[in-house]
Amino acid sequence: FDWNSAIKTMHEMEQNNVKMNEMTFGFALNSLVKGPLEMVFKLLDKMKSLGIQPNHIIYNKTLNACAKRGDYSLAICILDQMKKSINTKPDTISYNCAINACSKVANWETAVELYDEMVNV
Repeated sequence: FDWNSAIKTMHEMEQNNVKMNEMTFGFALNSLVKGPLEMVFKLLDKMKSLGIQPNHIIYNKTLNACAKRGDYSLAICILDQMKKSINTKPDTISYNCAINACSKVANWETAVELYDEMVNV
């Protein structure tokens, strides 16, 4: 299931008034891990606009997409969103994805800071 198919399926669901939930968005995010990063965030925004609050699984899938591209600054922004969230907090997977994103661009200082933060939470 490629990311184009996932987006098309979600669009069709919306046109046919099929209610989407966290699982729907989770499946779509799985296919977007290697798709355009802007689509990941459009999907996250769409989810929020429908009143569906991202859980730690959705956030971790988003962090994984950032990690695959080495976009550590976005990964840190997502971690910050999770820390501020009432519903979900970063877990070991969240921190590992952010650390992975740092390692892709050899930002070892930030990676070590994130590791220290993770073990002290």
